[in-house]
Amino acid sequence: MIDMMPPAMPMPQGPMTPFQAAPELDLGFDPALLEELLGKRTKKFEPRYKPGFDPTRLPKKPDPERITADAIAQERRHVNRLAMQMETANRLRLHIKGVFESDLEARELGDQDPWTSSELVDDWNLLCSFGANIDPFYTKSVRRREDRIHGQTLEDFGRFLREEAESRWVDGGDMYLAMAEWKLLTVCGEVVSRNLPNLDDEGYPISHKLVNPMTVYPVFGGERGLIKLYRKYRTTYADAVGDWGEPSKQDRARWANTRGNGRDTDDTMVTVTEYWDEWWRSITIDDGIVLMEVKKHALGEVPYVVQRGPGGEPWAMDAGLGDTSGGGDADGWREGLPDDADMGYKSTSSIWSQRERHDQTEAIAARVLTQLKKNDAPPVVMTRSNEAANAPGGLPEIDWRKGGITELLEGEAISPMPTNTSALDLQMLMGLLNTDRLTGGLPPQMGGANQQSNVSGTAMSTITEGGMDKTAGWIRTMELYRSRVLTQQIRLWRNVGHLSRFSEGEERPFLVAVSAPSGNSDLGREVTPELIDAIGPDVTVKLTRVRSAEMVPILTAIQMGNQLGIITKRRGAEMLGIGDYDRVQAEWQEEMALSATAEDEQFRKLVIIPMQLARSLEEATDPRERAMYEVLLDKWMEIQQPPPPDPMAAMGGQPPPPGMGAPPPGMPPGMTPGANPVTPGASGGISYAALGQGPGSVSGQQGGPQGPTGPHPPMLPFEVAGP
Repeated sequence: MIDMMPPAMPMPQGPMTPFQAAPELDLGFDPALLEELLGKRTKKFEPRYKPGFDPTRLPKKPDPERITADAIAQERRHVNRLAMQMETANRLRLHIKGVFESDLEARELGDQDPWTSSELVDDWNLLCSFGANIDPFYTKSVRRREDRIHGQTLEDFGRFLREEAESRWVDGGDMYLAMAEWKLLTVCGEVVSRNLPNLDDEGYPISHKLVNPMTVYPVFGGERGLIKLYRKYRTTYADAVGDWGEPSKQDRARWANTRGNGRDTDDTMVTVTEYWDEWWRSITIDDGIVLMEVKKHALGEVPYVVQRGPGGEPWAMDAGLGDTSGGGDADGWREGLPDDADMGYKSTSSIWSQRERHDQTEAIAARVLTQLKKNDAPPVVMTRSNEAANAPGGLPEIDWRKGGITELLEGEAISPMPTNTSALDLQMLMGLLNTDRLTGGLPPQMGGANQQSNVSGTAMSTITEGGMDKTAGWIRTMELYRSRVLTQQIRLWRNVGHLSRFSEGEERPFLVAVSAPSGNSDLGREVTPELIDAIGPDVTVKLTRVRSAEMVPILTAIQMGNQLGIITKRRGAEMLGIGDYDRVQAEWQEEMALSATAEDEQFRKLVIIPMQLARSLEEATDPRERAMYEVLLDKWMEIQQPPPPDPMAAMGGQPPPPGMGAPPPGMPPGMTPGANPVTPGASGGISYAALGQGPGSVSGQQGGPQGPTGPHPPMLPFEVAGP
């Protein structure tokens, strides 16, 4: 369900950011609700439109009746293209079987059995599986070094938008989004999606919907791009109302009366007609019953992305070129040819060129299969004489069982019907068809199929590489489509979607997860309209797949080229599909620094382990758990304290010379030289002279009883008389 109606929200409180107001939108709700949501503006908000749109030259409001007539005209104009797309779909559904024109009667009478080959389906599934499972890389180019962080934020924003779209798509009951996109592109030759703001979803304020290209009739305006789009599709009344809202009572009654019984039900099938241009939109069902009147959406662009595929002819070729099937000039031009005559040959499906060859293969195989079945009861030629023909009993009964005996009258003879095709001719014909198959489709080796046992790994790699070259155009098309979708979504978020930040009445930051956060950086970064204005909304998506078997040769070639000075590391990263080389380089440097510090044992003991314990202590909520981490941290820090110096170790393990190491005479018990030194003359201190140390001692060790002329005599409590 797509609901463009934002809920009523309280007036935000506090200061507002410069980007508070939206452009004058009319997406089915009263613009006054936005004023109620945003309050008084502090700065005029100027929307940023796509390149080529001039807001001073707005499209005129279209007439509803004119919209209906133009939609029918566009539908008729695309009828040949729609027929081609439906034929491809029926082939992939195995509804079309190859048969020679001369075998049609036998096929209808049941005399020939059809041969069904899944080759085109398998080739289609292989291409889609290969493309849908390539990991995308998001790149934002910036022109200033200081904008690199902003560019990385927008890359992460693009990744976020894609992941949210994928999640919501599968919630709708479909296959995963990438596979659905590839299947539509390769079947219809184009992929189409619609992107609208959705303020009801605060976490993902964008409504992304993949639509069936067979229902879309786009109108392009040259370099301006898509300027109009009509879409006609069948759905139930309940789904139509769920997407676009209820019609008025008068329109609903008029619609019900057209049914003949004046009643309608939710499961009644209706035809929905959408009209979108760069400024207006309208939604009707059946005979002009209005679901959404012609009103402004004011987005400045058609909210659709239409990406044509690489198959068939380019759209730049003029109508009528090369089609002489209905008669025409020798150069290929046809007088009076309608503009849409060759539209079916533009951007064709991935299997379009293989149709004729596939039909011929199935037609030949059907004949061979029919002949093989005839071997159980082969047709025969019976020769009968006149007497045998006139004999009672009619034709003899032929016993086809093993060892069976058939009785014939005299004059009767049975001989086989010569129906077998020459084995040599059949082998040559199938060889030609197989050559067309190998040049037109993907090699079976890409899917792991190999009929020969003596094929080298190099040959397999070369064959697979050739198959990847066949997919290059389709991969590039999908890159352009994905890039254009993200750019449109980011532009819509900048102009309208950012208003979801005020859904709770006050502004809340719109954060996206950082794809590779560093150890000291935040896990998320804020996206703002100012950031988008600073670097632009365009994001490039790259789909690059490197097979594991080729990783080592490619890395070796990059290393050798770098040593020779012909390949930089940045170019080598691009060869591997890595677009943001600066981010990868920063991550690598951070990992190298962490690895170097983690490998140092002393650093682990003094820094890493205490940090881990401190982090666990900070995150712990249970008091007992916190007490445990506190004890562990204190005990660890105590263990890591360096022990006091050992004087014996300082002297190489030798005992001190005589007179050293013993406490000086008069030193108080328990004190040793050098321990608890006291400054002489300090208040409350002990005089070095009282400890038996003479003048010149400043630390309690240098002087003392041991002096330059030998030991001093001890100081006695009485005076000794001289001679």
